[in-house]
Amino acid sequence: MYRIPDSVTNIGKYAFYYCTMVTGVTIPDSCTQIGESAFYYCTSLTNVTIGTSVTNIGNYAFDYCASLAIPDSVTYIGDTAFENCSSLSRVYFTGDEPNCRNGVFKNAPVIVYYRPHGLGSHVCRPTAGSVESNLYIYGLGRGHR
Repeated sequence: MYRIPDSVTNIGKYAFYYCTMVTGVTIPDSCTQIGESAFYYCTSLTNVTIGTSVTNIGNYAFDYCASLAIPDSVTYIGDTAFENCSSLSRVYFTGDEPNCRNGVFKNAPVIVYYRPHGLGSHVCRPTAGSVESNLYIYGLGRGHR
């Protein structure tokens, strides 16, 4: 497990791009943004802990990666941030659902859990016949497809 130092406030674009040997990463509470493609194609990445100060997750940030919980501090998730994460089985929104761009979980067989009665854009939720029709949403005591 790689722990990013507490002195880091931003993870820049392509910071861990194609780092296929990284299996886990802890992003500290001091970090507020995860840049575009920061962990793109980190195919061995199965454990991600995102610090509680992260507010923005950039486009393609975790494409082809695996498991994570999204803290309540996150208010924005960019286009296809978790696309092709074939090992991603569960995502937990610990606070209000953030505003999400297009295809956030495209081609990812994921179950998304969110806080009952949480606020947010609900753009993270699929529409009938969408590319993300394999996405299941749980909250308010019942599941939706």
